[in-house]
Amino acid sequence: NVSIDVTGGSLSRTGATGEVVLGQHGGTGDVSIGMSGGAATATNGAGLAGSHSGTGNIAVSMTGGSIAATGVGLSASKSSSTAGNVAVTLSGANSTVKTTGNNGHAVHASNSGAGSTAVTVKDGLIETSGGGARGINAYSNYTGTNPGAISVVMEGGAVRTSGGAYFSILHAHGIYAESNNGRHNVSVRMTGGSVETAQASANGIIVLKRGPAGAGSIEMTGGSVRTAGDGAHGAYVYMYGTGASTEGLSIDAAGAIAAEGLNARGLAGFHLGLGSAAVTTRAAAEIEAPFAVGIEGRLTNDASAAGRILATHAGAAEARDVGILAWARRSSGHTMGSGATTANDAARTTPMIHVTSSGTVTVGAPVTEAF
Repeated sequence: NVSIDVTGGSLSRTGATGEVVLGQHGGTGDVSIGMSGGAATATNGAGLAGSHSGTGNIAVSMTGGSIAATGVGLSASKSSSTAGNVAVTLSGANSTVKTTGNNGHAVHASNSGAGSTAVTVKDGLIETSGGGARGINAYSNYTGTNPGAISVVMEGGAVRTSGGAYFSILHAHGIYAESNNGRHNVSVRMTGGSVETAQASANGIIVLKRGPAGAGSIEMTGGSVRTAGDGAHGAYVYMYGTGASTEGLSIDAAGAIAAEGLNARGLAGFHLGLGSAAVTTRAAAEIEAPFAVGIEGRLTNDASAAGRILATHAGAAEARDVGILAWARRSSGHTMGSGATTANDAARTTPMIHVTSSGTVTVGAPVTEAF
């Protein structure tokens, strides 16, 4: 096993690319790295990092102190396909993680193996300013049959990103969780704290799920999300890729979300698979997207009789164009209501699109649209 504890002092690395603190393991055993105080500064690399290329778990935690880096800030990664969990935890009101470089994610967990990938933020300040630099990043590319879950839990603290795009396609999202061609369940749960992004296409929270199986979800019971850039959604779940996932997409919000840019959605769910897409706002939710759609759910593959698009609104929503949008299209490209029929339609006992609203919607154009 490999264990490192940083309790105080000042650590820095200048010149050559590398990590200020690095714990590595290539065999069988666990890696544990903790920081409870002090400062770690990297002018050309990462701050506090753990990596595992063998079999075992890796856990990186921070309860106090500060990290300033041009690369990733607080990081744990597993590069082998063998079993092992990856976990990163940030807590402590005085904990600060700041990165300035392109693609320099502040809090990062990645796993190429069969175990779980988890990030937990209980408190502290997370800031990035580089292109494509995400505040929180959880990722797995394991393609085996029994993967662990990918999860992000934010209970408190603040996430702020201000950088633009990196290579035009990588954006500085606040919280990002992805399964790359795997069978993982991917989830983000926010109970407190705040997330803010400043640039175009930098979503506040995004779950990206591509692969043959697994569900994608965002649950927000508290806290706030604000995006300022064009096309930057507040909370967004996007499911697509090779194979057609039969699991569902869900967004359940009870916090405050403001998406201020052009073509930005407050809540957005987009499912290209065979499962259902459900977007729900609770009574305590406050959704504001003054330049676009407040609440949106889409389902673009009608190859399953069970697939449905559900929009349930009980909170307060403001939008310039459309308050609630529910949109479905057949996999053949025919829009629902075009007159075409399939065996799946005959098997249906419930509507393909179902919109329920008991909350308030303030909008400058249609309040509800279903396609």
